[in-house]
Amino acid sequence: MKASERDDVLARLDERTNNIWRSVEKLEAHAAETNGSIRDCIKNVTATKELAKLNRTIIIGIISTAGGCLGIHLGGWW
Repeated sequence: MKASERDDVLARLDERTNNIWRSVEKLEAHAAETNGSIRDCIKNVTATKELAKLNRTIIIGIISTAGGCLGIHLGGWW
């Protein structure tokens, strides 16, 4: 291999390496952004589940209280 051919090969190799490096940096930035979005979604889902549990507890309490009052009223105890 002549020196000029070797220099051409090394120049192309250097260019490819730089292209790969830029692509990897873009992928890392995208992965970090995606991970942040996923983390936010998980927090939102967790908060929604906790709110649903609280609502369910409140609704069950209201229904139980109303049922108890209705039972007492219909039973003639009131």
